[in-house]
Amino acid sequence: METFEDQLSFEMDNSSGQQIMTMANFEFDSTIETVKYEDLIQDYETTFFGGLLDRLGFTDEEVKVGREVFWKNALFGGLKENKPSHVTNGAVAQWETQFTDVMLERFNERFAEPTRALGYTV
Repeated sequence: METFEDQLSFEMDNSSGQQIMTMANFEFDSTIETVKYEDLIQDYETTFFGGLLDRLGFTDEEVKVGREVFWKNALFGGLKENKPSHVTNGAVAQWETQFTDVMLERFNERFAEPTRALGYTV
């Protein structure tokens, strides 16, 4: 694909678009907890992640190990110096600086309602 807009359009029409629709149409029940990227990427002390593990019933030792593994695999932790090649950075709301007006319009045409249903605004 020649341009960044072409790449984003492809993502919207394929992988990412399917994920957005799947999440927006998911039928939740009391055993499901919604976790947002924004909560995890800013969990520098791993307390949010540890709380998830605790609520899932892991033992104190398992929570400790889970928090260590989370840190090791976090963009702000163990992966800080060796990010995967497809990751530009871990910032939230990157669309605000990356989307052109045309891309924002394309996104909203496809996903305005599902995005709002998931608690986001674009």
